[in-house]
Amino acid sequence: MAFWNDLCESIRGNCRECMTTPFTRKKALIIGGIVLVIIIIIIIIAVAVNSANSGSSGQTTGTDIIKSNPLIIGNTRLSEIIKKTYQNKINNLNLDDIMTKAKASTQDLIKGYVATQIWDVGASSCILSQNHDAVSQTLEQIDLINRLFEANKNFTIIKSSSDITEAKKNKKIGAVLRVDGGYALDAKLSMIRTYYNLGVRILALVGTCDNPWGASAWNTSDDADLDAFGKKIIEEMSRLGMIIDISGASKKVQLSIIAEAKAANLPVLLSNSGLKLDPGSPNNVDKDVLTALKEKTGLVTLSLNKDQVCATNALNCTMSDVIDHLDKLKGILGKEASKYIGLGGNFGSEKDNQYPVDLDNPTKFATLLDNLLKPQPTATFKWNTNDLKLMVGENFIQLFANVEKVAADLKTKKKPLEDLIDEGKLPKNVTVALSDKVKSAIIPICYTDFEERYPKK
Repeated sequence: MAFWNDLCESIRGNCRECMTTPFTRKKALIIGGIVLVIIIIIIIIAVAVNSANSGSSGQTTGTDIIKSNPLIIGNTRLSEIIKKTYQNKINNLNLDDIMTKAKASTQDLIKGYVATQIWDVGASSCILSQNHDAVSQTLEQIDLINRLFEANKNFTIIKSSSDITEAKKNKKIGAVLRVDGGYALDAKLSMIRTYYNLGVRILALVGTCDNPWGASAWNTSDDADLDAFGKKIIEEMSRLGMIIDISGASKKVQLSIIAEAKAANLPVLLSNSGLKLDPGSPNNVDKDVLTALKEKTGLVTLSLNKDQVCATNALNCTMSDVIDHLDKLKGILGKEASKYIGLGGNFGSEKDNQYPVDLDNPTKFATLLDNLLKPQPTATFKWNTNDLKLMVGENFIQLFANVEKVAADLKTKKKPLEDLIDEGKLPKNVTVALSDKVKSAIIPICYTDFEERYPKK
């Protein structure tokens, strides 16, 4: 206060001197100085008022967070929708119109400040295509996405963790390609390398179908654990720098994958998931899996499918249920829970009424973040700005970077793996009747190169 009193007294004294003396150069300087001081005071007051107003809520807004930090969401199955609806014939179609079918138009992604989205590729049916044409169907969908992005310059394929921030800087929407299940490998390690070279950076090791190296959570009759070939898949993915997704695998297999990856100092992803509720989706997991994931700095991305996030209230699912689900995840994952949670989103389905009514497209993420910053009547845990920065994207980027770091070390030490799966794990050829002239023959029902792959000794 003494400073302001002295300043005011000085101004008053200079004003009196100006009023009682003739106009001189000194007087002009005094008047100019007084005006300058008054302008400075006005600026200081304006800045202080503006700061007070902007900080009246005590928090940065959700929009502020996703404007300045990459928002990464998963998973869209738009390529599958295009295949079913248009048979992949897109030359005369508008990508914006197509994307509207997946509940997330290009404009919705832009307005929602989405920096990157995970795009699933795979076959129409993992059950029917496994050991048959799963690979060719998956390759066709990778080709489709490349053609889509050639037609719509708003998108770019992400091949490294640094590409995500670069895409946001260049006002592009990044796309991380994810093969949706191990069935698409055709039991060959070479297919991991092929997919990687085509830009795929995530592979669901099991997915929604059983495969020869592990059981799926969607199959209640088989509880086979991760086998030796499954461990070789992990080893080759680690060498390449491809993110391991444990989504869809049985609990036993998930825990085995996490343990195997932990030995290689490799974090894993659990996409499209959440906490197992009763009733609940097979894709959700229990406390044991979440705790194991946390121990190796893994990441669970929360699905917004209402059957997963609002299992006990699916018919009336709202954003409040999502906040409650996040609160439960925090309760299990502990003090630093925000380091292990990401946003699944799953805006990539043609089904109606699949999402919470007030969180049914990407433009509403900012509101979710705003609400998380406010005290919630049913929440046990609080969220701060740093928590939300981690959840919206920094966690995924860090996991991606850690996978790349492991690969950078392994690539200098290890050659590509050439191991074959145990032939006993593959379907057998069958003998069938062909005609009267040729009574029977050995027909390979799955693999025409079986004899070359497994020559008789």
